[in-house]
Amino acid sequence: MAKPPSLSLAEKWPKKTGYKLEARNNKTLPITLYLQDQFPLSPNEDIVIERRETSSGNVNNETGIITWKVELKPGEQILRVMNYEVTYPKNSKVYF
Repeated sequence: MAKPPSLSLAEKWPKKTGYKLEARNNKTLPITLYLQDQFPLSPNEDIVIERRETSSGNVNNETGIITWKVELKPGEQILRVMNYEVTYPKNSKVYF
């Protein structure tokens, strides 16, 4: 079976989005914290997710799950960022 032709850039719609994750240790002792989030995944070839920023997190390419292992001292606060771009056909409705 022949593969349908890929859509041109003029027929696609890019959408950039991202998240900031903040954590603070309010305890009097140091802690180890595992932060997790997930990049969207798509089985549709016409919907492309490009990971832009991971703040040095470890990304599982199969599941899209990003994990940060953070050692926090008492009172310490950290910020981690994840950004990505989703490109999809203009005639599609994509929710993320």
